[in-house]
Amino acid sequence: MTVLPLGVADLLPGAKPAVTDGELRVPSPLDPAPSLGSELGVDLLVKREDRLDDLGCGHKTRKLAHVLAHARAQGATALVTAASVPSSQAVMVAASAARTGLRAHIVYCGDVQERPRSAAGNYLLAGLLGADVTWHEHTAWDRWPALLADAAARLREAGEVPYAVPPGVADWPGLLGSVELGLELAAQLPADGRETHLVTAAGSGGTAFGLAIVAALLDLPWQVHGVCLGAPPAGVAQEMARQHADGERALGMTLPGPDRVRLHDGARGDGYDRWGKAELTEIRRWLAQQRVLLDPTYTAKTAVGLAQLVAGGVIPQGARAVFVHTGGSFRTLEGAPALDADLGDLVRRPATGS
Repeated sequence: MTVLPLGVADLLPGAKPAVTDGELRVPSPLDPAPSLGSELGVDLLVKREDRLDDLGCGHKTRKLAHVLAHARAQGATALVTAASVPSSQAVMVAASAARTGLRAHIVYCGDVQERPRSAAGNYLLAGLLGADVTWHEHTAWDRWPALLADAAARLREAGEVPYAVPPGVADWPGLLGSVELGLELAAQLPADGRETHLVTAAGSGGTAFGLAIVAALLDLPWQVHGVCLGAPPAGVAQEMARQHADGERALGMTLPGPDRVRLHDGARGDGYDRWGKAELTEIRRWLAQQRVLLDPTYTAKTAVGLAQLVAGGVIPQGARAVFVHTGGSFRTLEGAPALDADLGDLVRRPATGS
């Protein structure tokens, strides 16, 4: 079977085109990774969503392009989102707002989030891009909807027309960006009928769900694996079910269900945005063997999950596997105590004794 290049509207009638303004480098590359693949025992390819944009924000850039089209249609004058300090989404919201003449407002919150003593990494980029900021330190992450709504209300009182972008760009029409990713992969992969295992991060589950939609509608021999990062599989499945319902309501059509995604729960480690030896091992391995920088929050955990899936036989030896690099690598450059400890004498240690 030959898979011809398709657009999102070809697959999902009624879907609106994205707003890219030329900043997306599409299609993103699909690179072979023979050294890593040989070590793992699979025929490994890497889908380089991290190379979509100059700021390394990756797949969220693709999703946000669809959200931006929706925001413009509603007459939005400001984009407001909730994020943690290392968020690449916060950077992309700020960058998209600056590029299109909109205002950006970022609500920083989360259980372990603290206002940094100095700006670095993605937090620095968001500030340089001129985003307004509201801080809620050590706030339960599940409060973000209320905090986002409060920020939007204050913008509305100031005369703005706010458009809320949830974490993960998980609300409709962000899912269309992941469908677009799947269509690109369908055109890039050999149409040889060989089973292919796609492995991607599963925070809100939208990326994995979008890939599964394409696999189902085009009858492709894909197995889609979502590696859970923070929430356990039940939480991710619930979020995907919400996205499924929103998509069917917006398009007025039946969509394949998210049960086609196989969720993996073995790589969460110490939790979201917390990294240790397993993540550091994968960051080192991918950098040395593929010259690809992973981030500890998303892609390093996904790489841990990939190795576990192969070791456990879920992905058979010799199978074709695609690792979806969703971007966000600048997070690694912010550093962390775990990284300092791993680097040994490369960093200065605090003085001890009197």
